Amino acid sequence: VISSEANFLIVRVNDADKLYLYLMERGIIVRNRTHEPFLEGALRITIGSKEENAKLMEALCEYSE
Repeated sequence: VISSEANFLIVRVNDADKLYLYLMERGIIVRNRTHEPFLEGALRITIGSKEENAKLMEALCEYSE
């Protein structure tokens, strides 16, 4: 996670494109920033409601590369 004071996190992962598609298939919208300068392998995750964050965490725990 890249340090920030905003309402989102920039998270570096092993395969941003694959994780992005996995989350989108589950109705979880994040921003794929892996093709932006200095953000290779990064996803932008906006802080959501308690329920949205729980759904994201559940999906991430179930994710397998």
